[in-house]
Amino acid sequence: QQPPAKVPESGPMAAMLKKLFGKD
Repeated sequence: QQPPAKVPESGPMAAMLKKLFGKD
């Protein structure tokens, strides 16, 4: 389960994405 390639690994959404995808 990985976020879309269009979504940057860093930024304001990074923390949210990590929580949504269970990545720490």
